[in-house]
Amino acid sequence: MSKYDELRKAFSAKQDAEREFMRDNEAFAHKLVFGLRDYLDAPKSFSERDGDTTYSRNYVAFYEREQYGDKWKRVDHHLDAIEHLNDGTFSFRFGLALERAEGSYPKHFFVFDAKCKRRGNTVEVVIDDKHRIACHKIDDSWPDIHNAYELIFNRLMEALQKRPGADQGQP
Repeated sequence: MSKYDELRKAFSAKQDAEREFMRDNEAFAHKLVFGLRDYLDAPKSFSERDGDTTYSRNYVAFYEREQYGDKWKRVDHHLDAIEHLNDGTFSFRFGLALERAEGSYPKHFFVFDAKCKRRGNTVEVVIDDKHRIACHKIDDSWPDIHNAYELIFNRLMEALQKRPGADQGQP
């Protein structure tokens, strides 16, 4: 085997390892977002009209990392939302639609940033640059991912219970 063939073999093995690492990260992100919907027992989807066309939208969805004015754009596939960085971290946006009563409008969307770092079978998740939680993989499951769901739920409850003027010393 030539030196070049050795390099090609090493390159191929590196590429395979990177693809597997990315697939595992993507599977974790998918589990976090759509598992959150199940954890919250949220409805799966709602109908949204745009002109003459009606779309089915998920209550819990991935969002693009770019903001468009005051709106975040939902993405149809979670792979479009996940950004993989060279240091092995990955990040994505996800959001939840809330409404006063099921099926009512307008919907209000709460969007979160998730920055994750995976080391072995542990993923450290940081939500909105402030709150962190570690999730551990055992075999093919994440038995403590519910801690991340609880963190997200608690962050939402804090935001929803804050009243206008509360930051200015008002009750």
